[in-house]
Amino acid sequence: MADSFVRIPCNGCSVDTTLPQRSLPDITQHRTQPSAETDFANFVCSCGQGSLHPVVQLERREAVSVARVVRPPLYCASLKCGVKHCDLHVVVHAIAQSGAQKSEMDEAVGKWKIDELECRSGHHAKQLATLLYSHIFDPEPD
Repeated sequence: MADSFVRIPCNGCSVDTTLPQRSLPDITQHRTQPSAETDFANFVCSCGQGSLHPVVQLERREAVSVARVVRPPLYCASLKCGVKHCDLHVVVHAIAQSGAQKSEMDEAVGKWKIDELECRSGHHAKQLATLLYSHIFDPEPD
């Protein structure tokens, strides 16, 4: 049976990012207050545009050309929430660019467009992006 994948649309460049559906738990967050759209993902496209995606609205498709879709390395950044007394971080993911070092990804955060990104309470990220910490997660290393 073939793997399936999810398409993450970009509002900036209109190019979708595809991830294996097995990667969805890696980027899914849960709201502190239950709602119809409790599960969401903050994702930044390679063009630097960040957007929030309710997980239930992400399009799922079956992979037809390959039997198994490899889970790519993901860059995970925690940004400061824009609400002064909120202790939650705005957690965002991006595809870790091939050959890029964590320090290069950290530097790119300052150029990201993060207006749409939210913490688990629904507050927007602080403008300009304030990086609190980050890491690269490689679920399927060579």
